[in-house]
Amino acid sequence: MVCCSSAIQAQTFAEWFKQTSTQKKYLLQQIAALQVYTGFLEKGYGIAKSGLGTIKNITGGEFDLHLLYISSLKQVNPVIRNDKRVGGILSMQTELQKRFNELEGLNVLPADNQAYINSVKQTITVLCLKDLDELELVITSGKLEMKDDERLQRLGKVYESTLDKYAFTQQFTTDVILLVIQVRQQQNDTQLVRRYYENN
Repeated sequence: MVCCSSAIQAQTFAEWFKQTSTQKKYLLQQIAALQVYTGFLEKGYGIAKSGLGTIKNITGGEFDLHLLYISSLKQVNPVIRNDKRVGGILSMQTELQKRFNELEGLNVLPADNQAYINSVKQTITVLCLKDLDELELVITSGKLEMKDDERLQRLGKVYESTLDKYAFTQQFTTDVILLVIQVRQQQNDTQLVRRYYENN
C-alpha cells in the first residue's frame, strides 16, 4: 500500500494549467458527474433517513399501542370488581369460619372424632385461603394481564369453588351438631338409667 500511495499524488496548480483543454473538459465533466452523484446520494440518504424515521415512528407507535393494551389488561374493570359474586364469596367465607368456630369447645365427642373435625376444618380453611388469593388476583389491578371475559370466567370458578365448600361445610357442621346432640342424649339416657338403678 505504501508503494501505491507514493505513485498516486494530487495534481498541483501548475500541472492543472498545463493540461490540454480536452483533459480539462474531461475532468470538469467528471467533477460535474460527481456533484450530480453527490446530490443523488444526499437525496438517497435523506429518503432512507426519513423512511427509517417513519418506520421507527410506526413501530414505536405500535409498541406504544401494545403497551397500552397490556397495561389495560392489568386494570380491573369496576364492573368486575363490583360483581355480586365477589360479595357472595366473601360472605360465604365468613359464614364458613363461623360454622367451624361453633364446633369448638364441644368436648362431648371422642378424641378421634375431634381430631377428624379439626383436620376437616384445616383442609377447608387452606382451600378457602387459596380461593381468596385467586379472588384477589382477579379483582386487583396490576396483578394479572387478562381480558374482562377471562376475569369473569375466573371469578365464576372461584365462586363455584367457594359455593362447593360452603355447601359441604353446611352439611358437615350440621352432621357434627346432630352427632353431638345424639351423644349428649345417650349420656343423659345413661345417667337416667344409672339413677333409676341406684334408686331401686
